[in-house]
Amino acid sequence: MALKKGRRVVPKLTAEPMDVDEKDMDNAHDTVIDVEPLAMAFEPLPFLESPDKSVARLDDLIVEAIRKLNEPSGSNKAVISGYIEDQYWPPADFQYLLSTKLKSLVNSGKLIKVNQKYRIAPSSSLGGISTKMKGMTREEAAAFAAKAVAEAEVAMAEAEEAARVAEAAENDAEAAKAFLDAVILSMRNRNAASMILRAC
Repeated sequence: MALKKGRRVVPKLTAEPMDVDEKDMDNAHDTVIDVEPLAMAFEPLPFLESPDKSVARLDDLIVEAIRKLNEPSGSNKAVISGYIEDQYWPPADFQYLLSTKLKSLVNSGKLIKVNQKYRIAPSSSLGGISTKMKGMTREEAAAFAAKAVAEAEVAMAEAEEAARVAEAAENDAEAAKAFLDAVILSMRNRNAASMILRAC
């Protein structure tokens, strides 16, 4: 899709082309020809991309629209479409392409759809690790991986400790409930006994 803001200057001829006499071509470098200035006009950029390339680029435009609109609950299809139509020259079958691409982005996990609104899916932490490791040497990558393993082991130990604490808290809660049940039972028995004594 061509950007609406991007316009280029295209020269337009205001006069008919001049005829040049072949016999005067020998002295052409000495001859000054009266030339009228060219008129300049603004025209929008033509749609130069192939349809496949524009559809592939449409997902970038959708993500751009959602980011720029920055709606807390996400943006619906009409708002996304309006943004793209305001910024770019969409093709004739744009609404169909937009619907298809939105479904595709939701199915691929790049977007989340909730109540007919689209939001950008949070990225996974593993994607960041692989991009960090691409520019490293073997030694740097090994050190980075060793550090990541050590951090994972610490996290696992903390999780195991948290599980032990949670289990102890659950046992304490069960003991407290048993004590509460005993207190309630004794209070009922006490109330029942006092009612019997009053009745006598």
